[in-house]
Amino acid sequence: MYVFVLRALRVALCILLVALIVLGDLQAALIVGVFLGLSFAHLLRSDRRPAFFDVLFALAALAGAVGFVFGLFDEIVPYDELTHAFTTFCVSLTFYFLFYGGAVPERRAFALGTSVFTLGVTVGAYWEIFEWFFVGTYTMADTISDLLVDSGGALAAALVALALRRSGDRLT
Repeated sequence: MYVFVLRALRVALCILLVALIVLGDLQAALIVGVFLGLSFAHLLRSDRRPAFFDVLFALAALAGAVGFVFGLFDEIVPYDELTHAFTTFCVSLTFYFLFYGGAVPERRAFALGTSVFTLGVTVGAYWEIFEWFFVGTYTMADTISDLLVDSGGALAAALVALALRRSGDRLT
């Protein structure tokens, strides 16, 4: 089931990408291409099988791409905040699965939570820099609120990573 849903999400991203290229909006096509590439994050794992988390990650990529292409970030007030928080949550958990995979000793829990949080916030900050240089239509207030909700998503991911490590369960 996960494989089918993941493929459907990728097909939607590909359709968006091709449409943008045909329409000549190369800036939007570049951003959707980044989101499409992110939907393949599960291939970095050793088992290389898409799973529930990979579907969440691809859904976050599609939500970001659709929001950007159709202007939903400006049209629907909570869309921007929800998408930023959800995407940062997924990116931050990706760091946990890629770098730790549940192999963190009990006494290193603080280091795990801090690194997952910090890496997530860092990605959010670099995304905002990318938006400033390549999109350039956002205000400082929007950037600050995006960074705050990115931090919330990263914090949620750090807490989930700690819970997963403690219980020994894997989300993927």
